[in-house]
Amino acid sequence: MISIGGYPLISLAKARVKRDEFKTMLSDNINPAKAEQKANARAKAQAEQAQQTTFNDVFYQWHGQAKYNWSDKYTADVIKRSKCHLLPHIGDIAICDIDTDVIATVLLKIDEQNKQDTLAKVRGIASRVFRYGVSLKLSAFDPISNIAKERFNKKKKVKHFAAITDPKQIGGLLRLLNDYHGTYQVATALKLAPICFYALTN
Repeated sequence: MISIGGYPLISLAKARVKRDEFKTMLSDNINPAKAEQKANARAKAQAEQAQQTTFNDVFYQWHGQAKYNWSDKYTADVIKRSKCHLLPHIGDIAICDIDTDVIATVLLKIDEQNKQDTLAKVRGIASRVFRYGVSLKLSAFDPISNIAKERFNKKKKVKHFAAITDPKQIGGLLRLLNDYHGTYQVATALKLAPICFYALTN
C-alpha cells in the first residue's frame, strides 16, 4: 500500500497522474512503494551531500575540470582572483547555503574599491562555479543571477592632467617641442601635436 497524499494538499488531477505512473510501474514489474522509498533516499542523500559540500569544494572540482580548456595564464588568473576575493569569504560555506545576499555582500566589497574589471571577472567566476554546483545537484540555483547590475554603480575615476593656460607658458612649451632632437618620428609627432590638438598619452 502506498499513499500519495490527501486532498486538498494533492489535487485530483495530480492524484490521477500519480496513479497512472504507479500503473505503468506495476506493468513493468516495479513495486511503486519501493521505488518511492529509493527516490526519497536518493533525495535525502543528495541533500546531506549538499550540506557537507562547501563552495571551496565545488570551486576546485570545477577548476580542475575546466582548466584543460584554458591557457596557463588564465588558469592562474582564476585561482589568484578566487583566492583573493571569493574563497576567503565564502569558501567554507556549504554551497547550498549561499544565497543572493551572501554573494552580493562579497561582490559589493570589490565594487567599493572601484575595481570594475575585477568585479566583472570575479562575478563571472563565481557564477560559473554556482552553475556547476547546480549541474551536480548541490545547489538549487545560481544566486548571482538574481543580483541586479544596478547595485554596482561605481564609476571609474577619471584622472585629469594639468593644462597650461598661461600664453607665455604655451610659447615656452612650443619652443621646447621645436627644439626636441630625438628620433625623427617622435620629433614630428611633437610638432604636429599642437596643430592637431590631441592629448598625448603614454
